Amino acid sequence: LGIEVMGFAGSFLSLAIDLPKAALEGLTRDHIIRLETTMETESGQEIYSRLNIGNGPNTEELLRHLDGVQPGRVNQVVTEFDLALTQMNEKRLDKIWLDLIFEKPQMNAVVIREMILSRHLRANV
Repeated sequence: LGIEVMGFAGSFLSLAIDLPKAALEGLTRDHIIRLETTMETESGQEIYSRLNIGNGPNTEELLRHLDGVQPGRVNQVVTEFDLALTQMNEKRLDKIWLDLIFEKPQMNAVVIREMILSRHLRANV
């Protein structure tokens, strides 16, 4: 996916990615959701990922900065969302989506080559 932004007056650009309902099956606060991306940017860019989990009238949000994205290079970035940090009601899960947020995206191009979301049970320590 390629995004090229020229004249842009806003402070951020958000790309929302809906995940399938199957991603909610068996999801608990004992899970960690991992995001692995391969991307490149034309110039310096602050990029954030936000995992949103709708549960009844509430939406839990976990925000992470994608560290290590260097302009002009293909970057592989891994970030994790620990669901233990949420107050989600596991019995009322109805929607899950990921926002990629590009801060001050004017005069830049971003290419997302690969994006993998996976979930893992937290180890009992």
